[in-house]
Amino acid sequence: MPPKKVATRATSAPSGHARNWTPEQRRTAFLAARKAASDDYQVIQSDFQENLIPYNHIILDKVLGLKGIARHGTVTQFHGDEGAGKTTTALCAAAAYQQQTGEPIAVFDHEGTSSPAFAAKCGIDPELLFFMQPTNVEDAIIEHVRLMDEMGVRLFVNDSIPYMDSKVDKKLIYNKKAFRANYGNHAKSMSRFYKMLAPYTKEFDASLFMVNQTRDRIDDSTEASWANKYSYTNRIYTLPGGRMCRFAPSVMVELTLEKALAPKEVGDMKPEELFIIDVAPTGTKPDPTMNLVRARTLKNKPTGGGFRKGDIYIRPGTGWDETPSILQLARELGFIANSGAKWFVGKSKEDAFAIYANKAEAVDALVVKRDLDVICKLRTLVYESVDDNLSMFTAEVSKEELEFLDENKASSTTSFNIEGEDELA
Repeated sequence: MPPKKVATRATSAPSGHARNWTPEQRRTAFLAARKAASDDYQVIQSDFQENLIPYNHIILDKVLGLKGIARHGTVTQFHGDEGAGKTTTALCAAAAYQQQTGEPIAVFDHEGTSSPAFAAKCGIDPELLFFMQPTNVEDAIIEHVRLMDEMGVRLFVNDSIPYMDSKVDKKLIYNKKAFRANYGNHAKSMSRFYKMLAPYTKEFDASLFMVNQTRDRIDDSTEASWANKYSYTNRIYTLPGGRMCRFAPSVMVELTLEKALAPKEVGDMKPEELFIIDVAPTGTKPDPTMNLVRARTLKNKPTGGGFRKGDIYIRPGTGWDETPSILQLARELGFIANSGAKWFVGKSKEDAFAIYANKAEAVDALVVKRDLDVICKLRTLVYESVDDNLSMFTAEVSKEELEFLDENKASSTTSFNIEGEDELA
């Protein structure tokens, strides 16, 4: 339960009307009142620091600069095209949160396409999972509040926004009134969802993961005009749910499916594919086993990280796999390299903590057998080094996005130059 609220008015306030107080009386009254309000969750003290729970994935935590999952009413949105791994990413992130906190998780499957079994495959404890497939957004709001108030849940996954709407009465379907134009109903439902839950997510120190589906922009529509004027995202698509679904999130991560990766023989791999793609037995052509997903931050208010991009590898039906991302970054940073026929793993050949006789032996150890001792050391080295090489991960910013940010400098916490480099305003 949240801390009990206390009165914010000092008990020993100076006499007379406040407009006549001296500066010293105002300081005394203010400090006394602030001390009395120290246990009030609505009053943020000067020493308040958000406790970020790591995603436990180097791309989200380090490369994208998110540094972890923020609570205190934070909304994080994962959006992208069909098959981009949005649900998987949200559930894997929720599992990482749960594994570090030991807390229960609530998943609202508005699409009706997921299951507790899949959530468990992504790492969520079935015993600490509330899973619901609501038929209308009103029931979802009720359950969010009840779970926070009665069960102590403070991380919620909603999948996905296009299906979060009010239920249409069957009488309206039978008499065909439901098929009449009713523009804006979905946007109103989503606005109600965010506005009703915002006070409670702050009160109970909770966080929302929202999954959204991109859709093609229709240039001659009113909605397209609004998207052009107000969208924080690329202007080649719009996001369902109205303006609130662009303004409410403090974090927006765009996911794009780049390609499906099938295992190859070592000799057939390109240099950039080494240590990333699974190894296929000689003479075989297996089906794809992993999807390469490009992740890009479009909003990052908790840490001000700006536009960043990185590659996430997702194994369909199983969850994300951090190891290929670690190995890819290690290659880009020069921590997996060759000197002649020999390959070494470490900062340099002299400081290597693993040396292999040839390329095939290195791939076998790191990709096929996944030598945990070497990979764990490499993971630590890469995590420590990413912060010193952030310019490698700066995402491209479109001219339209820059124009939007320039028009809204007064309300923006981050500015960007034409090359896409970011700096705190």
